[in-house]
Amino acid sequence: MKKIILIFSIISIFSCEKEVPPSEDPIIDVAIYPGSQEYGWGKGVKNDNEWECSGMAVIHEDDSSKFGLSFQTVNFEGFERESLVFNDIPTELGKYLIKFTYQEIGNGFVGSSYGMLASHGDVLVGFYDLIESDLENKMEILQIDTSAKKVEGKFTAAFALSLPNGSLPDTVQFEEIAFECDVVE
Repeated sequence: MKKIILIFSIISIFSCEKEVPPSEDPIIDVAIYPGSQEYGWGKGVKNDNEWECSGMAVIHEDDSSKFGLSFQTVNFEGFERESLVFNDIPTELGKYLIKFTYQEIGNGFVGSSYGMLASHGDVLVGFYDLIESDLENKMEILQIDTSAKKVEGKFTAAFALSLPNGSLPDTVQFEEIAFECDVVE
């Protein structure tokens, strides 16, 4: 009987799948990936490091002269880790200032929202406010192709953590993020 238990123990040790090591930080994953870029992408620099994300554009339901952009990153399991949203963007080529948070829709400026997520992408662990004194908060729409339903452009924006959290950076600076996104209905 002891031989059978020993054999099963050895078999179970070698047949187990290798576990993925836990994150060094219990709140935020160390490795962040762009995720599926089926509907679009963004690439540039975040806090002096190369950054890449997935993205998409959506025309406003109540005002077809404006659209929103949504960018995300994920962890190795595919759970959302970053969410960056811009709203009230005119459907015209040009340069626009990013001047307010997502909640202040309709005041004539491009809105923004940035947050870091944990668990299965459903726990907000850090919400960031736009640093409005930073004159570099801007977006440029370079191309809008209505027949192919694509939008291209670039943006630069700086955000500050709204509530202190020792695990998260106090500020996040996105620099010259180029993007190309499908307009999803």
